[in-house]
Order: sequence, then structure tokens, then C-alpha cells
Amino acid sequence: SDDDNLLKAVSVVLTLDGTEVLVADVEGEIVGVLGTLYAPFTWNHDVLIADELFWWAQPHAPFRAASRLLETAVERAEAKGAVPIFHSMASSPASVKRAYARFGMVPSETTYMRAA
Repeated sequence: SDDDNLLKAVSVVLTLDGTEVLVADVEGEIVGVLGTLYAPFTWNHDVLIADELFWWAQPHAPFRAASRLLETAVERAEAKGAVPIFHSMASSPASVKRAYARFGMVPSETTYMRAA
């Protein structure tokens, strides 16, 4: 089934050696998560990157939850000597781009794909 295939794909990514998942909780409820994959940069293996895999927050999560996840992820990446690479989907709100800019990130590419 589609659910089984998605679960398998997610499980593979979450168990990769370089995967790190940060969790935000409020009174025991998970209200946000941010996953990164630490790996050598494709075109220069001397550079370690922290590639954002996903960043999600509940609609009812406190505003600071999503912001704190990003802040922590960037701090952890820099502490490991990694260059943070974060993504903004075409459907992402403008606030995502503003959040990245606050951490000194600049757009580096636009990716095009056919719908699967």
C-alpha cells in the first residue's frame, strides 16, 4: 500500500547514520520536528553539510516552537562545523524565507521537477 511504502521510505531516511531529529514539545505533546542529514557536500567532500530533510509544526504550536527548532538546528550544525542548507518549498509561506534570512542564509538555487 502507499502507506507502507511511505513508512518504509521514512524509516530508511530516519535510520541513516547522519540523520538528526529535533523535537519541540509543549507539556508532553509533540508540536514540531526538524530533521537534518549530516553528510559531505556532493561537490566538495571536504565540506560537511546539515541538509534539512523536514521542518514541521502543528498549526496550534506556539510561534516560538518553530523558530526555536530552526535556531537549535543552525546552532548544532555550526557546532559540528557543518554548513546548514535549508529548503523552502514553492508552497512555503514567506515567513520561512524571512526566518532563513535571519540566520544569514541566502537562496542558492531553484529546483524544478515533474509531478510524480
